[in-house]
Amino acid sequence: MTDPSLPIQDKSLARLYAYWRGKRGARAMPAWREFDPMELGFILGWLNVIEVHRDPLRFRFRVHGSMLVSYTGVEMTGRFLDEHPDPEHREFLERMWSDAVESREPQHGLHERTLKEERQRFESVLLPLSSDDITVDMLLVAARYTGIGSGRSGLHAVATRPAS
Repeated sequence: MTDPSLPIQDKSLARLYAYWRGKRGARAMPAWREFDPMELGFILGWLNVIEVHRDPLRFRFRVHGSMLVSYTGVEMTGRFLDEHPDPEHREFLERMWSDAVESREPQHGLHERTLKEERQRFESVLLPLSSDDITVDMLLVAARYTGIGSGRSGLHAVATRPAS
């Protein structure tokens, strides 16, 4: 069951968060090796699996979900975030992902941005993973788009709060 104080609206994101919490147990974070991709079928197209590299801090897309690729128009699997062609989106993701790595806590947000000249809203969950329960070495990042309408351009965070 999802933490009732966490305002996750999308059922698939809530299910992913509950799955992560189940794997975590009493520890700070679960490890990627504990996850079974077959059990993540409900969210795979909307899921990014991100490797965290250090010295300097960089993020590499191990998996970039196919539905996210279709929404953004950019395939990032196997590439580093600093190779993303949209500087504004790149900076936004780097800031969110760096915060998750530093805090070692799940993050949740409701966001708006313009993609393909359409204003789009999405909800996201960032879930830290650690092979030693100390250092974040991967992130599970899932996003679900909730609506499209006309509006201002650019990327705008509407709300972000820790998800623990």
